[in-house]
Amino acid sequence: MLGFIFNEAMRDLRRAGRVGVSAILLIALSLTALGGFWLLSLNLGRAIAQWGDRVRVIVYLKDEPPAARLEELLQRIEAVGGVQRLRFVSKAEALRVLKRSLGSQADVAEQLPRNPLPASVEVTPDAAMATPDPARTWGDYFPASHEHMASAGLAYYHGGDPSKPVVYEDFLPASAAGIFRSNLDTDAQKAAGEEDLDWDYTADWMAGQIGHHIHDPYELYEKVASS
Repeated sequence: MLGFIFNEAMRDLRRAGRVGVSAILLIALSLTALGGFWLLSLNLGRAIAQWGDRVRVIVYLKDEPPAARLEELLQRIEAVGGVQRLRFVSKAEALRVLKRSLGSQADVAEQLPRNPLPASVEVTPDAAMATPDPARTWGDYFPASHEHMASAGLAYYHGGDPSKPVVYEDFLPASAAGIFRSNLDTDAQKAAGEEDLDWDYTADWMAGQIGHHIHDPYELYEKVASS
């Protein structure tokens, strides 16, 4: 049976000549291209799904929070929504990771006068936020009004009234110093005879510079909101 079919096919090809051969080649190339695009689409879909599982947002912290306030910080981030997992990375852990990545050159990190790496929080978004176009789903997770922010505990309001927000007041000298320094092309160098510069702009450092205690802003906001 197969021999008969093969013989008939060859006889038809001889009759059709070049036109028949060209038609067969064209059909074969079309099917090959279609199969190639299908495989490419399938592999890209799998790759995008894997990348979505690996999407992370790293939030670098200006100051490492004390252990007593760490849980509160993580709860605030989680309250934003769209969060699958949170992981806090301390300054010490960040330095250990750097040393491991340096390998045989880890001794370079030992020469640093202090740990320059900031603490951070690694945020793994959930499946909805890790989609190829997450902007389409942001509205389902982020607050769109003061009422939503108040219910999620993302802002302070007088007496809990969403129409009466507690206005944020920035401490200009601290923020201005950071802004000005970020605009410099290189780190500032000490002048002749000047003491070593300490750029660790913590609340304790600022309190020592101005000779006055600096209150915790969140505690002040809570007092104002409850008044």
